Amino acid sequence: MTHAEASEYLLQRLKTIEEKLDHIFYYSEGEDLLKTAGKGSWNVVEVFYHINLLNESYLDQFPAGLKKAQEVKSATIKRSWLGKKLENASLLDADEKVLKSFKSPKATDPKAKVKAGFAIVEKVVFQELLRDLKEIKNYSELLASKNLDQLKVNTLLPLLKVTMADALFIMLEHTNRHIVQAEKILKN
Repeated sequence: MTHAEASEYLLQRLKTIEEKLDHIFYYSEGEDLLKTAGKGSWNVVEVFYHINLLNESYLDQFPAGLKKAQEVKSATIKRSWLGKKLENASLLDADEKVLKSFKSPKATDPKAKVKAGFAIVEKVVFQELLRDLKEIKNYSELLASKNLDQLKVNTLLPLLKVTMADALFIMLEHTNRHIVQAEKILKN
């Protein structure tokens, strides 16, 4: 896959996610966003907050990495083994069903954040989600011309890093996975 093809792929995934989000916001009432699929599970606002926590763990590192970015020298994008594994962990099957379930790390678990004293404010969560998606779009566009596949960022796993390009793939698949989760909660 070339840098341009990777950029285009990510922008298409983002467009799909944005369409799903538009559908959620258009058809949902305020109280709908607070219902859960069952006892102990997350509501839609908590799902979006979880997305924000993961995305921000990567996006906060991008400005520093971008200062080191250079023009693309190789046509082919380089993906790391770990980056592909983390992306694949969020993939859904053709029917948009979860392939693998995982417990969220405390750093991205909304209920753990609330227990630690953080407040989840609906309006702020939605604003941050939209802001993060805009940032992801900007970085995805840059991938066509900048060597984001050569610049490393930390993962939530101590000592493990992925490239900025990998992080874009991870964030979008993770976001899609949880947007589908939010849609399912709203359908119940």
